[in-house]
Amino acid sequence: RERPLGGTLGATARVRGTRTMPTAEFRAAVDALSVGETRIGDAALDARYADERLRVGARIAAGQRTPLVADLVLPARASLVGVPRLERDRPLSGTMYLDSLRLGLVEALTPQLVRAEGHLGGSLAVSGTPRAPRARGALALVNGSATFPALGVRLQDMNGALDFGGDRVTLPRLAVAGAGPRGGAATVRGVVGFAELERPTFDVTVQAGNLRVLDRPRIATLNISTLGDGVRIRGSTDGARLTGSLQIPRGDIAIPELGVAKNLVPLDDPEFLALIDTTTSAGRTLVAAA
Repeated sequence: RERPLGGTLGATARVRGTRTMPTAEFRAAVDALSVGETRIGDAALDARYADERLRVGARIAAGQRTPLVADLVLPARASLVGVPRLERDRPLSGTMYLDSLRLGLVEALTPQLVRAEGHLGGSLAVSGTPRAPRARGALALVNGSATFPALGVRLQDMNGALDFGGDRVTLPRLAVAGAGPRGGAATVRGVVGFAELERPTFDVTVQAGNLRVLDRPRIATLNISTLGDGVRIRGSTDGARLTGSLQIPRGDIAIPELGVAKNLVPLDDPEFLALIDTTTSAGRTLVAAA
C-alpha cells in the first residue's frame, strides 16, 4: 500500500514570450515534508525553461543540514503550438550532493517497501548528452533497512556504495542481512554499463547464506544459499546468461486443503494476489471450479 504524504504545499507558475519562443518558470515548496512516519524536511523544486534549455533544481533542508542539493540542465525545445521534445544529441550537465538523506524518502517513489530507514550520502556529476550520458562520483548507503510487504521479509544492515565512472556504475560490495535469528545474509557485487543507454550491459554476482527471501506462512517460507562463487548473471537487455548453484536449506510450502466435495479453493486470497502482478491477471479465471 502507498505511504501517506504530509506537508504544506505552495506553488507558482509563469509563462511569458510568444507561442513559438516561450519562457516558463515554475516553483513548488513543501514545508515539513513527511513520507509515512519519516520526517524528511522542507523541500523545494525550481524549474525554468528558456533559450532551449530546461534548468531544474531541487533542495531539501532539515534543520541546519541540507540533505539534498541537485541541479540539472537539459537541452530541450518547446513551444505552445507543439509537443516539447528533448534534444538527445546536445550536451547536458548536472550535479547532486547528498548529506545523510533519509532513505524513507524512497517510500514516496514505490509502494513495494515500507519502514525504510538508513541514510544516503555522496556526490555525482553528470555530463554527456541525453542519448549518451556520463556520470562520475560515488553514492553510499549506510545502515539501510526496509520491509517488503509482498515478500513478508525485512532486510537490514544494508551497507554499500555505487562508484560512477563515466559510462559504467560499479558496486564493489553491498552487504545485507535478513531480520531475525533465521534471516541469514547476502552480498552483491557487480557492474552496469550504459555506453549505450538504450542497451545497458550488466555483470552481477550474488552470494547468499541462508537468506530468507519469502516469509508468507499461508503461502511459503523460503531461505536460500549459494554454493561456490555464488550466482552470476551477465549480459544485456538483448540476452543474459545465469550461472551458479543455489540451494534451499529451509523452506515450507502451504498447500490449501481440498473440500469434501472436491471444490478447488479459489486463488483470490489477498496474500496470493500480493505476490503476482494483478494488472496482468485481472479478469482471468486461473482455476475453474471442479
